[in-house]
Order: sequence, then structure tokens, then C-alpha cells
Amino acid sequence: MVCGATMLTFGVKLKNNSINNLNNKEVFFILGSVRSGTTLLRDLLKLHPILICPEETHMFRWGEPFHSTEYLHVNKVSETLILHRKMDGVDENDFNNILENSRDRSDFMMNYMELFKNAQNRVSRRCFDKTPQNVYGLPLIKAYFPESKIVHIVRNPLNVVASLKQGKVLSPQTITGAINFWKESILIINTLKPLFGDKLFEFKYEDLTNNPEEIMANMLLFLDESPLDLSGKLDHVRPALDSYKNILDNCEIDKVKSELCDLMKIYGY
Repeated sequence: MVCGATMLTFGVKLKNNSINNLNNKEVFFILGSVRSGTTLLRDLLKLHPILICPEETHMFRWGEPFHSTEYLHVNKVSETLILHRKMDGVDENDFNNILENSRDRSDFMMNYMELFKNAQNRVSRRCFDKTPQNVYGLPLIKAYFPESKIVHIVRNPLNVVASLKQGKVLSPQTITGAINFWKESILIINTLKPLFGDKLFEFKYEDLTNNPEEIMANMLLFLDESPLDLSGKLDHVRPALDSYKNILDNCEIDKVKSELCDLMKIYGY
């Protein structure tokens, strides 16, 4: 048996397990609390002819070690992840093959990107990942992809909490749970921020919706991509509204402000 990279049956070669070969700076990551506009941002970036993004991968979300029994189980049986792979056009047998044969999360991520690009017949495109919950694996993302760039979008936590309370996309959350969706994401980003330096691009959802052309131009410059003509492509982008006023009562608003006051000040909320 010859050690080294493994040729899979569908013809996609597993990446060399050397750390240096896995530091693919072309891959970048969109992070932020859920309900903060990451999907809108992904869709705007996908307007660029060179950029593609699979559905949310959750590969760096789970606390269990890669290839542990728990990690394998959730990736194989999660209905959400199975649906995402179907939307990506990725065959389940091919997916299970890379899951079983990848050495670690970085192998897994890069091999999935190869499957996705092949399925979409867009092998020359640049891939990025948009999974808000991957923020929990940010130290590993930085370790495995030290040259990759991070795009962090922040939204007023009052509106995030209100959306989570209503149960939009996710199941309805308690106020305490909703607060911690935003709080934990912001704490992780700000704790690790010194490690990223100029590889972190951070902005507010409200600024994106109020002035999408300017934010997108600055972001593409940060990503070293060519400018994008957005004429007539932003009609669906509307300025952010403080919908929380119609969803949260005064006690809930006070609770959010009290618990998140210091973090909100960082972003001018």
C-alpha cells in the first residue's frame, strides 16, 4: 500500500495532508451571527462571475473532533446537511467517500469544494464558505487556512434577537438563547481579531443595506477581486428596519441592551 494522497472513485484527488498544501488563500469565509444578513451577502457576492458558494457546510461548527463517531454521525444523518448537498448537486456516495477518506476538516472542506465545483461545472471558479455557525471553529479555520480572508457581518442584536424569537429559519428561541447567538459570535470574533489583522473585513448589515454598492466595492477590493457592475441588480436590497420594536416588549429590549451593552458599543449600536 502506497502512503500519500488517495484517489477516490469519482476522480477527485484528496489534497496532500501537508499543512503547507492546505493553506489555500483563495478560499474565504463569511461569518457572523445567524440572522445577520450572511445569506444576503452570499447572494450579492455570487453575482460576481468568478465567485461561487455551496450551501452552508457546518464543517467547522461541531466541537467533536473530525472523524469522531459524533462528527461522522451528524454529517451523515442531518436532514439539513443532506438537503444542502442535494441543492449543491453533490452525490451522497461521493460525499460519504470524502468524509471517510479526508484526514481532517481542511481536507474535508477542500475536497467538498472540489465536488461542488465539479457538480456545478464551474471548476475554474473561486469558492467561499458561508456558514454563520462555523464561527465556533474559527481557531481551526485560522490554523488550517492562515492566509484565507474572513468577512464578518454584524447586525443590530435587537433585530437579531427579535428574528430568533419569531423562529425565522431556525426554531423559535428564548430571549436568553437568542442573545447568546449574537453574543458568542461577537465574543469569538473580537477575541481572535488581533490574529487576523488585515485579513478581516468587518462591516454592519445596516451599512450594507443602506449603501450596498460602496460596501461591495470595498469588499471585492479586500478579496482581490475585480470590481462588479451592480447596476440594476440591487433593487431587492432595502434599508434595514428596526423591526424589533414590533416584536420585543420593553422588558425584553431592556434585557438585550443590559446584557450586550459593552459589545453593542463596539459597533455603534
